Amino acid sequence: MLIICEIAGYQLDGLRGVGGGIAVAYAIETIAVLIFSRAVYGYRLSALGFRFCIFQLLILLLVLFLVFMISYRDWLYWLIGVIIVLMSTSFSFRKIRKLVR
Repeated sequence: MLIICEIAGYQLDGLRGVGGGIAVAYAIETIAVLIFSRAVYGYRLSALGFRFCIFQLLILLLVLFLVFMISYRDWLYWLIGVIIVLMSTSFSFRKIRKLVR
C-alpha cells in the first residue's frame, strides 16, 4: 500500500507528492488496523484514544495544506511548520505524562 501511494503521489506532484502519498498510506493503514482489530479481536479504541487520533489527523491535514499551498522557499512555510511540530509534540507529551501519572 505504501509503495502504491508513493508512486501515485510522485506521478501527481513529484517529490512533494511522495510525502502526500506517505501520509495517505499511513492514514489508510491506521483505519485498516482499527477495523481489523475490532473485527478479529473485538478491540475498540477508547474515547481518549479516538480524540487523540482526531487531533493528530487534523494536524496531518494542516501539514498537507501547508505542503501543497505554500512555497517551501517562503519563511512562512518554515514558521508554520515549526509551530505545527511544537503543537503536536507538546500535545503528545502532555497526554503521555497524564497517562503515566
